[in-house]
This record gives sequence, C-alpha cells and structure tokens, in this order.
Amino acid sequence: MTKTNNKNFWTAVVLIAFGLALALGGIGAARNIANILITVIGVVLIAYGIVSILSLGLMLVGIIEIVIGVIIIIFSWTILWIALLILGIALVVYGLRGLASNKKAYFLSSLLQLVAGILVLLVSFGNHFAWEFVNVLYIIAGILMIVDGVLILANK
Repeated sequence: MTKTNNKNFWTAVVLIAFGLALALGGIGAARNIANILITVIGVVLIAYGIVSILSLGLMLVGIIEIVIGVIIIIFSWTILWIALLILGIALVVYGLRGLASNKKAYFLSSLLQLVAGILVLLVSFGNHFAWEFVNVLYIIAGILMIVDGVLILANK
C-alpha cells in the first residue's frame, strides 16, 4: 500500500468520523443534527455580526450578518428544505460523475450516492418530512462517508 499524504489522511479521518456519527446517530438523529447545525450557523453569523460592528467598525455588514443569523434560526425548516434539496442534487451529481468515471473502486459508493440523492430529492419535494425516512438517509450518507474515507486511506 502506498503512503497517503497528510491532507488525504486527515480528509479520510474526518469523513470516517462524520460517517460514524451519522450512521450511529440512532432514531431522531436527522432532526437533532439538522436543528443543531441550523442553530450553530445562525449563532455563528450573529457572532460575526457583533464582531464586525464592535471590532471592525463595519456597522452595515454587522447588522446584515445579525439579521441573516436571526432569519436562519427563525426560518430553520425552510432552510432545511433548501439544504436537503442541495444535498440531493449534489449526491445525484457526484453519483453520476463517479459512475461515469468507470473506476471500479468507486462503483458501489457512486451507486449508493446516486440512490441516496434521489431519495433525498423525493423527501425534499414531499409535503411532510418523514423523519424515520430521513434517519435512514443519514445512515446511508454516514456509510458512504465511511466507505469514501476508507477508500482514501487505501489510496484506491
């Protein structure tokens, strides 16, 4: 096995760690992870806004960042729908790209990405979120991340 470079090693470790977190998240992981991520993004934007105003003297930029952070927290479900839509499109694109590359090592991962992307798109266009179904998608995404991390470590 050839030696992986430092950047690839840490990319693989992060993929495997996030993959394990998603795959082992259990029931309710999808809703909890979505709520946490959306809230963190909103809080970070609010913090950037405060820093922009107090430290950098950028009043207008700071106010815009704070308002966007508050909007993200308040309208989190709309933002979640957009995030699911973007995730679904990205998974479909990466799945198709991987299948078109004809690399045998990535065939299963690419096929799973394509299927998961289609399922995510179906959920995002549904009238109601079926969180049990979204949990399954999180588990699939976690497994895909673990597989990709292992493949990076194996240098395939």
